[in-house]
Amino acid sequence: MSNWNASDEASGTTYCEQSEKDATDAQTIADFLNIEMKRVGFQSEYWHGVFEPFVEGFSHGQTLNPDVGCNQIVKFGAMRDYAMKKLKADYIATGHYARLWHRRCGDDDILHSSS
Repeated sequence: MSNWNASDEASGTTYCEQSEKDATDAQTIADFLNIEMKRVGFQSEYWHGVFEPFVEGFSHGQTLNPDVGCNQIVKFGAMRDYAMKKLKADYIATGHYARLWHRRCGDDDILHSSS
């Protein structure tokens, strides 16, 4: 999952290098586990749902934490919905702040959060 358009950054920046390294590491693990990895971008959802409200709040003296909005809107929103509806995923595991969703027998349209 990518939330930032690395092509907007200057070539060779730390972000671009780290983003590609993370993707390469994830692909290596997926290959080892013999599972398919999909790289999906949620730049628009991040920009409009997280970054713009963060900048707006900052301009009014608020010190918001963009990670909170990112988790709610992108990771546990758009990414989960994409995996469930487009990929028909039975399970989703996220990285830090991990949350696991799984389908229960007979619930084709719902992914349930595990505690």
